[in-house]
Amino acid sequence: MNFVRSDNPLIAKSLEAMKQLVIERGGFVHPAACIEEQDGSIRTICRDPLAIGQPLFKVPEALLVATDELDWNAREDIMELSNRPVEFSADRQKMLDLFITIYNATDKLVWLRDQASRVILRDAQLAENISQVGYVNPDYNPNPSTAADAFIRTRYYASNHLLGDLAGRNCLMPLIDSINHHFKGSGYRHEAAYLISMTACPQGSEECFSDYGGYRDPFGLALAHGYVDPHSPYARSVPARIEIAGFGQFEIVGKRAVSPHRADLPKVELSGDGLTLSHLSGDARSPHYLHGTLRLVMMASGKQRGIAASVTERALADLPAAILAANQEKHARFRAYLATRPDLPLASLLSRASLCQMAILERILAV
Repeated sequence: MNFVRSDNPLIAKSLEAMKQLVIERGGFVHPAACIEEQDGSIRTICRDPLAIGQPLFKVPEALLVATDELDWNAREDIMELSNRPVEFSADRQKMLDLFITIYNATDKLVWLRDQASRVILRDAQLAENISQVGYVNPDYNPNPSTAADAFIRTRYYASNHLLGDLAGRNCLMPLIDSINHHFKGSGYRHEAAYLISMTACPQGSEECFSDYGGYRDPFGLALAHGYVDPHSPYARSVPARIEIAGFGQFEIVGKRAVSPHRADLPKVELSGDGLTLSHLSGDARSPHYLHGTLRLVMMASGKQRGIAASVTERALADLPAAILAANQEKHARFRAYLATRPDLPLASLLSRASLCQMAILERILAV
């Protein structure tokens, strides 16, 4: 089986060169691994069932490409460096050139131009409506100066487990970059001076997936990556302010840290008239975690303000339904807005993401 399947010889040649450099520098590529490209979309497959749980790609860290100091020309059609990173080794220079060739051959900047993280920069009305139901993760939309920089921010990997000058820096991962996300995909392993992606095919198909980490809910993935994931168990509440009789104010601001802990716990502020959460996320597989978080913060707020435990318990009993109602109302209003935007190519995608998000929230909150 060929390692690359693509009708574009430039893409095939570049991926083959990437594989060859990885192997020459002591890395590993599973013999059954195959990277497929079609119409600009790339995925990795493995047809050997015995490979599950075994290394798929083992990439020397010396071949990872740090991206945080790359300077790009302000083009919207192709990725083009404004200067060469002189501190890069010859191998990293070559790997960077291969990445740029692959991204340009698959029209990634043309794709990015129609994604939410870029569209909202020029469509204030859409940005305002999105802000009512969610947000674009600041990892992906820090208003970068160039389209190339904006795209790179959707691809990098950072870890303090990386060695030497790469520790904590944003890096492109040769070959591993071709693996798509699934919440049951493989995480990344560090072994000596290698970054390893294990083989995982969680959908029962031949496609391999990685877990990019964090609470990646359908609406957030649609905003940041341009697709709806119907398999995700995660969902995040809209910003909401709820007045609870006898208890006071309960507010969800709807903002989250750039690099949240895996548990995605909110920051809590207690005040004299209630409490405020930075955000509220849940997992449909374990809804009790969200309900446990609500209990802890509500009891703490009630105790601080001298509210009877019985009053707080009544407020807790009503709170999940109130949060769900706030989400249903805002998402319905958002989809109604999208229906008025036939000029917006993103409208169908965002509407489907909204419906998917709500289905998960209903499973979590209606417990």
